Amino acid sequence: MIKRAFSGETYVDIEIKILGVTMKRVVEVLYDYTPPWPYYDGRLKKEVIARTGLDLRLAVLAKRLGRKNLDALADDSLVWISIDGLMEYGLFRPRVYDRLVKHIDRAARAKDRIERRQAGHVLPSNDAI
Repeated sequence: MIKRAFSGETYVDIEIKILGVTMKRVVEVLYDYTPPWPYYDGRLKKEVIARTGLDLRLAVLAKRLGRKNLDALADDSLVWISIDGLMEYGLFRPRVYDRLVKHIDRAARAKDRIERRQAGHVLPSNDAI
């Protein structure tokens, strides 16, 4: 497995409609991401550009629960069901994939700013990275 620049988790909502019945659930997105823009590598202590890539793992929360309530429950009480197969190319419209990548990219930019700030480096503008 390739070592990516940023790893993390985020949550997004999904609506599933089956036989006219719509359910709203929370999807956990675990990601490993190397962006197409220069980022600060705290281990190397310098700005780097690496080969872009994204590895995803998706799981849906089995019971109905809003994202705001996730922190209130112990992790072992949550039942997550893998839905990695939903990322098979062609299942969703390209706009869904694009929005997911943008969501992850925003999180990576925030982490990059923290790394740069901690290292005492000048923070790039939003347009620069």
